[in-house]
Amino acid sequence: MKKNGADIPLFRNIGKILRIMKIAAVLVLVLSFHAFANSYGQTIKINLSMENVSFREIIERLEKESGYYVVVKYNQTLLDKKVNADFKNATVTDILDDLLKDTGLGYKIVDRYIAISSLSELKTVAQQQKVILGKVTDSSGASLPGVSVVVKGTTTGVITDNNGTYSLSNVPENATLQFSFVGMKMQEIVVGNKTAINVTLAEEAVGIEEVVAIGYGTMKKSDLTGAVSSIRSETINDMAVQTVGQTLRGRASGVKVTNQSGAPG
Repeated sequence: MKKNGADIPLFRNIGKILRIMKIAAVLVLVLSFHAFANSYGQTIKINLSMENVSFREIIERLEKESGYYVVVKYNQTLLDKKVNADFKNATVTDILDDLLKDTGLGYKIVDRYIAISSLSELKTVAQQQKVILGKVTDSSGASLPGVSVVVKGTTTGVITDNNGTYSLSNVPENATLQFSFVGMKMQEIVVGNKTAINVTLAEEAVGIEEVVAIGYGTMKKSDLTGAVSSIRSETINDMAVQTVGQTLRGRASGVKVTNQSGAPG
């Protein structure tokens, strides 16, 4: 009886061998890419020459040249301080070490983010729970400054800076981060083992008449538990008044209007 190739042990196993070889090849490619990503910040060379510019301008240029996002946590005086920078074929760490020398500041690199803060804070954070860094954008990819980033169920939180980036320290691994912004849908993300969390917020379809401005933010009218006074535009269109105060007097319940002199001082 003639046997076909499938009945021979070698041929029966060759399919399994080929699958193993494919998996091994994929693993090699993934590991090679991971090694490249980790060494990127240590090997990339940057030329940076700027004279009498603010510290902020140098940081912005460093972001552009290196591809890193820089999150800064220090006072306005240092941001506006005039400095000189002259670096040739320097790494990111070389530049940061030189710029932050004798300033009392340090830095921490996580993924593609650089957090700059006081040395004492960095030391404290290292002894506490981990730091989460990230960037918040809208659906078009534009940065969103002023987004509230809060650890759910706590008062621990920060606001994204002008570049939409944030740095949140002392975050437990089992925590959930809440990202909220007026006119956007709130998003919740479980931290887990992540150290960098980027978020894209989607617009929320809320009519302007459904949003009420209150003393400490904005809320949907349907979510308010207190009384709300409103004056419709039709009511005031034909009023002969000169100031907003005159418009509100006697028409908004609970509102007391006091006129003061417009003289300086």
